Amino acid sequence: MQLSAWIFPNLNSDVARTSTQGGEGYDGNIGSSFRSVPTNDIQGTLRVTRTAGLMKSYYLAGDKWVELYAAQAAGQVMIGLQVFATAGDWQQKETRAAFDNFSVSAPTMVCP
Repeated sequence: MQLSAWIFPNLNSDVARTSTQGGEGYDGNIGSSFRSVPTNDIQGTLRVTRTAGLMKSYYLAGDKWVELYAAQAAGQVMIGLQVFATAGDWQQKETRAAFDNFSVSAPTMVCP
């Protein structure tokens, strides 16, 4: 599961809750830089923020937001929700995903 903020013209950022053959984890990246942390969580809560050009990715641990990665990122942002799996990790296995309580806030927004 991934919450993405694609920053135009050419920079991507995201925060993800991952399940692979290697284990469970959270990933956060901006551009080609990233940070991954292992977890025992079987579900997760994700957040992406940008304030004054500083993009940050977080996951919720208990009642505290844990920052995964932060970097400057200017430009127009498009938010995306993604569920994807590589064949080696999930081929022929039942997989379930849900996006609950999703919200977006900004001083101004354009929603086509």
